[in-house]
Amino acid sequence: MNIRTKLLIYIVSIVTVLNSVAFFLFQGNRSAEAGYNEIIQQLLLFNQISNDVNDNLRKINLYIVNQSQELRNSSRDGYQSLKHDQTKLDNVVERPDNYIQLKNYKNLIRTFLNQENTIFLSITSHDPMTYTNVDREMENTAGYIQQTTQSIIDSELSFYSTFYQEIVRRNDQLKNIGIDIFAVSTILSIFVAIALAKGITEPLSNLMRAARRMAKGDLEGEEIAVKSRDEVGVLSEAFNHMQQNIRLLVGQIRIQSEMERHVKELELKALQSQINPHFLFNTLNTIAKLSYMEGAEQASDLITSVSSLLRYNLQKLDKPVTLREELENVKEYLSIQKARFRDRVEYHLKIEENALDLLVPCLTLQPIIENAFVHGIEELEAGATLYLEILNCGQGAEIIVCDNGKGMGKETQEKLLQSLQGNVDGTDFNQEKKRSTGIGLANVGKRLSLFFEDRHRPEVESDVDQGTTIRLWIPSDQKA
Repeated sequence: MNIRTKLLIYIVSIVTVLNSVAFFLFQGNRSAEAGYNEIIQQLLLFNQISNDVNDNLRKINLYIVNQSQELRNSSRDGYQSLKHDQTKLDNVVERPDNYIQLKNYKNLIRTFLNQENTIFLSITSHDPMTYTNVDREMENTAGYIQQTTQSIIDSELSFYSTFYQEIVRRNDQLKNIGIDIFAVSTILSIFVAIALAKGITEPLSNLMRAARRMAKGDLEGEEIAVKSRDEVGVLSEAFNHMQQNIRLLVGQIRIQSEMERHVKELELKALQSQINPHFLFNTLNTIAKLSYMEGAEQASDLITSVSSLLRYNLQKLDKPVTLREELENVKEYLSIQKARFRDRVEYHLKIEENALDLLVPCLTLQPIIENAFVHGIEELEAGATLYLEILNCGQGAEIIVCDNGKGMGKETQEKLLQSLQGNVDGTDFNQEKKRSTGIGLANVGKRLSLFFEDRHRPEVESDVDQGTTIRLWIPSDQKA
């Protein structure tokens, strides 16, 4: 939920609460007003009936004295008005305390209307004796109605005085409740506003502290806790990702620096172990040419292989090479060893061309092959065999070096695997300097680990007198 939505919900909630309080007070006042109006309307009805009875009695007396059509119409209008009042009186709610009184009152009104109607009929039939007697009865009835009206009004005022006090009390109670609700809603609004402000400012403060810490170079601090999905939460999450990326980049720079340091050390050792290698390289080329001219072609080929091997070892070791270049260097090394061991050693190559464009650190294959010769098949009198396979595995390449030499025990096998994984510093399995080129498997494993960021997967299978198989899988994201 973003900040805008939070503010909108807060404002709508406050307005809703305030409007609810106002509506509650309005409804309370309206209910009290309705009760008060009911009281007034009933009292006015009784008063109206009393006035209409007197007015009708006066009009009837005038009509008896002067029996004109105009006075007749006026009397009939008064009669209809009183009939209307009678209908309203029927709607008045009867209570146990005024039931008898109201019933008598309604009977008096009904009697008065019947008497008035009798006078109209007797005047029409010219019966003066009848309407004179009825007129006197009407005056008595009107007197009873006046007395009863006053009695009912007094009774209603007495009853509704308590009711009116209850209305006033309820009004005061509603007012107090409204004030309480307003006070509580105000306090809650303040607390909600404080919580809302804290929810916005606290993450910003955490973000500011983390930014200051990062500005001082501290990249190992704890990540900012993201407790919401608003704009500040998204910003905090982005800051955490940025901190992780910076930490990762710094780690990669350190690994790259470590790799460069190892390469420089390797170059230094290579230079220290050679006496004027360029002079030696040029001398070997001269000897190879002389041997060829004198007809010693085999010696010339051997010297050329040694020269190529030296040339490969003298190149920049901090630059990656393809498996194709590594394979060519291994072939030169195998030519030298074939010339040395002759029929004692056989080697077989199984190479898939589409795997040879992958990049690897320089001098990766030759030390592994050399390890197989020095520690595996060199001591065999006959029947020594070496297999080298480079296979394309889709997501990478698999390098297999297999020999039928003397093999090794579990402890030595584990050390060899640790070296190829790059987890051992300085443990080499071909450190017999007089019999090797001086590049150990621990160095190879370390450079592979740095180059592929620990994504290469070496495997070692060996038993005593059963030969050794080294499998090395490398990813294919590094291509020429």
